[in-house]
Amino acid sequence: MIKINLLAVKEAKKRANAQNQLVAVVIVFVIVFVGIGYIAFSRRGNINRLNEEIAQKQRDLTRLQETQKKVEQFKKDNENLQQKITVITDLETGRDWYLQILDQLSEAMPEGVWITTLDTPKGGKGGASIYSGNWEIKGGAQDKDQVGNLISNLEKRNKFFTAVVLKKITKQAGGEETGTYFKYEMSITITKPPKAEAEAG
Repeated sequence: MIKINLLAVKEAKKRANAQNQLVAVVIVFVIVFVGIGYIAFSRRGNINRLNEEIAQKQRDLTRLQETQKKVEQFKKDNENLQQKITVITDLETGRDWYLQILDQLSEAMPEGVWITTLDTPKGGKGGASIYSGNWEIKGGAQDKDQVGNLISNLEKRNKFFTAVVLKKITKQAGGEETGTYFKYEMSITITKPPKAEAEAG
C-alpha cells in the first residue's frame, strides 16, 4: 500500500495562495499609488494653470487701471484747455464790448454817486467768462435818490445791461468833511457781445 503525504501538498497550496494574495495586494497598492499620483499631478497642473490665469488677469487689471488714470488725466487736461479757450474767446470777442460796458457804466453814474468795488464773475460751468453771471457793484451816494437815478440810467441802457437789482442801501455816518452818505449794493446782468451771442445761438 502506497502512502502519500498530503500535509506537504496543503502547505504548498497555502504558500502559493499567500504569494498570490501578496502579489494582488502589491498590484492594488501600485494601482492606487499611481492613481493618487496622477490625480495629484493633474490637480497641480490645474492649480498652476489657474495661478497663471490669475496672474494674467491681475496684469490686465493693472494695465486697465493705468489706462483709466490716463483717460481721467486726459479729461482734466481737456477741461482745462476748454476753459482756457473760453477765456481767450471771451477776450477776443468781447474786449471792445467790455470797454463799451465800462464806458456805459461810467456814463450812467449820476453826480454824487461812486463805485468802491466791482466784481465780475470768475466763470461758470464750462469755463470762465465775465458774461456768465451777474456783476456785483458796491458804492456810495450823497443822496438816496441818486441811487435810484443810477438804476434808472442803467435800465435805459438795456443794450448792455439786461437786469439791475438793488440788493441793499443803508445810511452811513461820515466824517465832518463828508457828512452822512448812503452805501449801496447792487447786481447787474451784462449782455454778451453780439459776436458771442451769434456763436452761442
